[in-house]
Amino acid sequence: MIKLDERKVVQEIRNNGIKKLPKLLNLIYDNLDIENILWFKFRIKTVDSYLSRRERLKCKIDEVDDLLGFCVVVRTLDECYDILKQVKNIKDININILRDYIKEPCGVNEYQAIHVKFKWEDCYGEIQIKTKEMYYKTENTYHLYKKN
Repeated sequence: MIKLDERKVVQEIRNNGIKKLPKLLNLIYDNLDIENILWFKFRIKTVDSYLSRRERLKCKIDEVDDLLGFCVVVRTLDECYDILKQVKNIKDININILRDYIKEPCGVNEYQAIHVKFKWEDCYGEIQIKTKEMYYKTENTYHLYKKN
């Protein structure tokens, strides 16, 4: 059972992430070659999603690893890896986990993308890098992932 005070703490963490988002977006924008990016999306976890992930990860309340989520969509596999190199070179972002689901697809839908989990200042986030085809395949098979 989630306590009311936990929800308040998560809302504060979320509000902090929202306040810092413009600065982080500028940092990412300034360090990526935007010529090769087809589109760029971001999201901020809801309180319920945050608490659910915390429960699954069994981590401290301020250590959920993807409060801020970004998706970078490019045309080719080579561009995915170029963007990854650029992300790795952003000096203010500390990469915690790097998963290459392009080389090793996972799940019932053979999910493909590169996931970069990071900490920036006091915020945790994730950047997903994928081609347009990977993006649409994910969108079309997301329900399979949620079921399993």
